[in-house]
Amino acid sequence: MANQGTLLGSNLQPGLIEKLNRRLDCSHVAKKTWQTSAQWTPDEFFAYLLAVTASNAYRNRYDGPLRMGQPRIPLPGAVGIFFELAALGARLISFELLRIEAKDVTLAPPLGDGSLTVGEVTYNTEQHRVFVNRAKWFDGIAPAVWQYRIGGYQVLLKWLKDRGPKGGEPGRVLTPDDILQYRKMVTAISKTIELQAEIDRVIAAAGGFPAAFASPKLYDA
Repeated sequence: MANQGTLLGSNLQPGLIEKLNRRLDCSHVAKKTWQTSAQWTPDEFFAYLLAVTASNAYRNRYDGPLRMGQPRIPLPGAVGIFFELAALGARLISFELLRIEAKDVTLAPPLGDGSLTVGEVTYNTEQHRVFVNRAKWFDGIAPAVWQYRIGGYQVLLKWLKDRGPKGGEPGRVLTPDDILQYRKMVTAISKTIELQAEIDRVIAAAGGFPAAFASPKLYDA
C-alpha cells in the first residue's frame, strides 16, 4: 500500500489515492525500473499520467475530450503496467526539462557561412535542413521532428521565429547557449517520439485501450 507520508504536498484527490491503493499493492513486486521503494509515490503517478497522455493510441482514441480541454486518464489495471509506464514517463520528463548532457546531444552545430542572425526560417524536406537564414542551417532534422507540436505549436519553428525579425528590427544573433539549447530540443523531441512508440507498444502488449486498464470507466484528471 502507498505510504501516506509521501503524499504530503501532493494535490491528488483522496478518492484517487484510495483507488490506487486498492489496485497497486506493490509490497511483493520485484521492480525492474527506476523506483527504489516498494510503494508508489505521487511522482510516479505523475510520470504514469504523462506516459499515458503521450501515447499516440490514447490521443487518437480520446481526441474529442482532449480538444475540449477535458482529458480523461484511465487508471492502471495492474501494478505491472503502472510501473512500466511510470518508468517511461520519467524518461519523458527528463527530456521535456532538457536534462541532456552535451555529450548526448545528437544534432550537430549549424553549418554554412555568415552570421547566426535569425532571418527567414525555412525547412528543406528532402535535405532535412532547418535554415536559420539563407546562409546558416542545421542538418539532419527529420520531418517528424521538425513538425512535432506541443499545444498546437510547431516547437522548433516557433522557437526560431520568436527570435526572428519583428517590427522592422533584425532577428536575434544566436549565442552558443542558444545553439546548444536548440540542439538539445531537437534531441529531446527525437527521443520523445521514440518513447511514444515504446509507450504504445507497452499498452498494446497489455491489451490496448481500454483492456489494458482496470475498467473502461475513466477518471477525470
